Amino acid sequence: MESMFLWKNTPGLCEEIPTLEYYPAKEKKTNATVVICPGGAYAMRAAHEGKGYAEFLNTLGMDAFVCQYRVSPHRFPLPLLDIRRAIRLVRAKAVEFGIDPNKIAVMGSSAGGHLAALASTYKAPIAFEDMDEIDTQCCMPNAQILCYPVIHCPDELQIAHVGSFENLLGKPYADLTEEEKRSFSIECLVNDKTPPVFIWHTAE
Repeated sequence: MESMFLWKNTPGLCEEIPTLEYYPAKEKKTNATVVICPGGAYAMRAAHEGKGYAEFLNTLGMDAFVCQYRVSPHRFPLPLLDIRRAIRLVRAKAVEFGIDPNKIAVMGSSAGGHLAALASTYKAPIAFEDMDEIDTQCCMPNAQILCYPVIHCPDELQIAHVGSFENLLGKPYADLTEEEKRSFSIECLVNDKTPPVFIWHTAE
């Protein structure tokens, strides 16, 4: 595994420098790749949903990347900024990695699935996206793999994953406006330009 910084100087007035971890396949069988967002309710990043997935993809002959994006106490748009930068960085270095820049999927589990889906549907520009030449690359993935993803901002406090939205947005769920709920509920952002998606979940 090789780790690289997403930026030389991190945007967003933050001392934490997010990284991109490169897991090359020993016996490469495809020039497609996956950029992975580990889950963890936007409060942490679960290793088994990052390193574990990358190593599994390596066994299939596919290079993989894990984006160690910023989580709470960092708020939106920083997680989205990080995964967009990760996709751009892989595209910018596609020749170096032996990757087709038009075969980059984004993958995530739980809240990481929400971030992967957000990267595939949220089109509005955000701050700090014009730092260098890498930012001229397209940040939209070519496909998405969503693993038991958080998708909808719930309407009632009893429903699971309220904490994911509280961590992402930095405010209690009760203070979220209806517009904020819609803006971060993925089903409200899908259109005919949304990359194709494979979704899976568990029996639970």
